[in-house]
Amino acid sequence: MAPVEPEVAVATRYAGAWNEINARLQSRQRVLVTYATIALPTVSLAVAESIKADWFAWLTLSLPALGLVFSLWVCHNDLIIGLLSVFCRECESEQYKHSGYPVRSVPSWFSSTQGWMDAALRYRQFSDLGFIIVLLATCIPAAMATHEKLMNGKGWEAVVALILTFCGLVGGWLTSSNGRRRKRYLRTARLVKEADGSITLKCE
Repeated sequence: MAPVEPEVAVATRYAGAWNEINARLQSRQRVLVTYATIALPTVSLAVAESIKADWFAWLTLSLPALGLVFSLWVCHNDLIIGLLSVFCRECESEQYKHSGYPVRSVPSWFSSTQGWMDAALRYRQFSDLGFIIVLLATCIPAAMATHEKLMNGKGWEAVVALILTFCGLVGGWLTSSNGRRRKRYLRTARLVKEADGSITLKCE
């Protein structure tokens, strides 16, 4: 009979998920800082009219669309972090169940009763707010260009500028709702044991 591969320890699974969470958190912050680094100088130059070339004007107007792309990256990372957080919470629960210690007797970062994650999600709102402010600032030139091009009879250019403005607003909405999605995962996601003994993740 072929040897049976040893089961991966819960602690090993937990450590792997925790490392992935940390990597995605760092990636998320890099995305936010990168966008701010690109957007703020570009908008400042546009407002000061330091560069009057048409290509630079359209580059400035495209910043809200770029912000939407960055928002989608952030949203993806947040959703995966939310799932990994639920996974870590279940690993913690499994470890304490076998150790004989109640979960409430020791610090447990992902515990739904101790409030660590609730506090962390509250504090991350400052980072989200900073990104949203920068994103909305990039929408101002696009919104102004929409009005100007409408007044000058440049219909298709006005439509393009309006779409770019809308992209920025959607990106801001996505970013502002990430925290709520994470909280919903933590509150409703759970592992359910099926009739055949397997476990399945259920999210309401």
